[in-house]
Amino acid sequence: MTIRHATTADRELVRSLWLEFVGDVDALPAWADASWESASQEIERALDANGLFVAERDGEPVGFASAWIDGHIATVGDLFVRESERRHGNGKALVEAVVENMRARGATYLRLSANRDALTFYDRLGFREESRNLVLSLEVREVGSGRSFGAIHVQSDDQPAIERAVRQFVPRLPGASKGSLISPPRNGWIAVYDDVGDRDPTMLRRLARELSDRMGAVVLALGVE
Repeated sequence: MTIRHATTADRELVRSLWLEFVGDVDALPAWADASWESASQEIERALDANGLFVAERDGEPVGFASAWIDGHIATVGDLFVRESERRHGNGKALVEAVVENMRARGATYLRLSANRDALTFYDRLGFREESRNLVLSLEVREVGSGRSFGAIHVQSDDQPAIERAVRQFVPRLPGASKGSLISPPRNGWIAVYDDVGDRDPTMLRRLARELSDRMGAVVLALGVE
């Protein structure tokens, strides 16, 4: 597997990979602009900044990453690896190429936006969450009647034990969970996210109590409505 700088001759190749990227997403947010016209502006910006990279295996493209720099802050626009090539180090290699390139050009920080499914991947690479992007649908009649968000924070470094507890307790909760996310330990705390807790604050508090009882640890349940 090799990582190389993309050139203007790679525009169609990157466009093809980007279309795979969009098609690979199960459900884009309603507010997301999934048009190539919008994405191509970032691709061109990355090309101009010499920050567009292509991953290849045996000469075949398997992924790409786009990035640019403003002052001392570098930004990753998109990062995509074909499903068949994931978990082979391709995503990590693309991030490392971006990091080396942007550091050499004077960047001191690299930032990006990520969906929940990618949080663990970026956390393992050393990224740390600094903020959350919140969206309010303007179709709601009143502010406050939109979707809520919930998170549980457990004061523990025992991630396997928390994963076992979540697997045991979440199926018991009403609401048919669509999946849980347990982040790696950070400063002695592990975060637990589940859409059941997002949809129902009562279930968020119930899961927090179960984890507190099981782990014998301090547990915080945080909800935004």
